[in-house]
Amino acid sequence: MDAIRKPSVETLVKIGKFELTVVAYRAITEAEAKMAARQYLANTKSRSYPKTGKGKIVTIIGHDGL
Repeated sequence: MDAIRKPSVETLVKIGKFELTVVAYRAITEAEAKMAARQYLANTKSRSYPKTGKGKIVTIIGHDGL
């Protein structure tokens, strides 16, 4: 069985002065960026984004399943 490759395309999403790096299998759309940002909040159990700083989330967006 072949190993599944890891996502490698990074997209920078700016929310005020907070920078969220979304790592996916392809470039993401604005709607997908918003979805990933909401998922970041859920994963960090936060109600709002930090005022400054950086974060990172890895997604399966763009994975073709092959």
